[in-house]
Amino acid sequence: MIPPRKTDLLPLPLAIAACRRTWTERDDLLRLAVVPLALSFALNLWVWHAYGDVFAALGRGEMPTPEMADAMLLPTLFVGLASWFATSVFAVNWMRVLLLGHGAVAGLGLAIDRRHIRFTMLAFLTQLVLGFGFMLAFMLVALLLPSMAMLLVIGVVLMLFYVMVLLRLAPLWVGIAIDAPLAFKQAWQRTSGYGMQLLAAVVLISLTIMVGQTVLQIILGVLGLIQAAPMAMLFISLVIQFILTACVCAVFVLAYPRFVSETV
Repeated sequence: MIPPRKTDLLPLPLAIAACRRTWTERDDLLRLAVVPLALSFALNLWVWHAYGDVFAALGRGEMPTPEMADAMLLPTLFVGLASWFATSVFAVNWMRVLLLGHGAVAGLGLAIDRRHIRFTMLAFLTQLVLGFGFMLAFMLVALLLPSMAMLLVIGVVLMLFYVMVLLRLAPLWVGIAIDAPLAFKQAWQRTSGYGMQLLAAVVLISLTIMVGQTVLQIILGVLGLIQAAPMAMLFISLVIQFILTACVCAVFVLAYPRFVSETV
């Protein structure tokens, strides 16, 4: 079997195709995202109201007391983990629909099974280990480089490398979603030479969505709608996060046939 050329995954066409595929399947996107999105919004709303005084103090430039910070730790951790799980369930269901068709996920995608648990735990542990490693690397660099400008550059480079490592494992994430699991080593080998293409595609999508979100915030801010309806802005931000997740997962799905067809 002749392996596909690396030019088959040019970043710009891949990013455009992922966004187009997300738009084409928007009915399934809405169907699968509605419950995870509602859960994430409810959790964020609860935190917002529960710690309104803390956010108000931060808005005034004041630091919360140690007691207030300690009281926020466990609830914030719970909300973060619950939101993470909701997003992971959506990602698994979304990739199944993109690869296997509309009928691969019934209803609103609330049937949680082993693939969702495995995806969530592996993704969480992988990012935890990688994040810890890159944090140590950044701290070491901070000790060796007194220049803030150089430190900022190194920090951005480390962050991009961190994201690229996760993207190199794309076949692993898709494989879990469609019940065709791969080992970490296999996923890493099959994406050899494609890291920069995947990273560039995801960066293009992320920057486009971030610019759009920033423009929207500026317009709503000028109109005074952010101050008048902050909860609506929170909801819009979560919607944008789910759209970004959907587009990144679409990149994984579109690239997946290239990786599994290669002889490693």
